[in-house]
Amino acid sequence: SINKIARISVTYPQFPDRSFVLSNPDNLNFKIQNEALGTFPVIDTLRVINYLNSYVDVRFESFLKDLSQAKKDSIKREPPFCIISVTDKQNKTNSISLIRIKMPAGSTNINGDPIEYDPERMYAILNGKDFVQTQFFVFGPLMRYADEFRPRSEKQGDEKTTFKELF
Repeated sequence: SINKIARISVTYPQFPDRSFVLSNPDNLNFKIQNEALGTFPVIDTLRVINYLNSYVDVRFESFLKDLSQAKKDSIKREPPFCIISVTDKQNKTNSISLIRIKMPAGSTNINGDPIEYDPERMYAILNGKDFVQTQFFVFGPLMRYADEFRPRSEKQGDEKTTFKELF
């Protein structure tokens, strides 16, 4: 629950501008920080609360207990797509490193377009040791970008976007 979460760190190693740390000292005075952009002076509190509520009953698909050591080493060599760490008010941290699953060469999506990664599942390493399989359906809502917590009027580039430009 939101009352138990003290801090959430979402890191995109290849995209530091998207990474953020959300601090929740008292369930009211939230803070969003980004390494490149600093602390956001104004944030969309409703988005922050909705985001924190996304952390209720998060589950993974399965433990990958039957992986060979060679496969585990291969997964560990892949750079994580996203690392999420949650620290509770008792200062206990759990983290998950999400690693995209490469598709076999020549794979395509439903439209016949080539795809490099599995669009539905990811490997994950829990607290640096347990290998699990996760679904984008479950973890997608947790993989937000720093800029998404700015009020709409403060987002970079938003003032230029019109309805016509989207289509």
